[in-house]
Amino acid sequence: MGGRAVGSRKARLLLGLAAAISAAACFALAEARSAEANQAEKIFESLYGDQVRAAQATREPDDDLALAAKLLGAAAIPPE
Repeated sequence: MGGRAVGSRKARLLLGLAAAISAAACFALAEARSAEANQAEKIFESLYGDQVRAAQATREPDDDLALAAKLLGAAAIPPE
């Protein structure tokens, strides 16, 4: 029974180490994605921020629809 406890302890230690490495990798990936999201948000704001605020400031749906069509058109064009 003593050998089994040692093996079980090693397994728990290895499992704990694997969990810690996984957590660190997930955190690093989340940080990278967060930076990419912030960059995308800045680009969107620079391109469409004024237009979005203008459309939000009116009650009429026509400008909302026009902006939506513009955004869909821009999304359909592959970047160069």
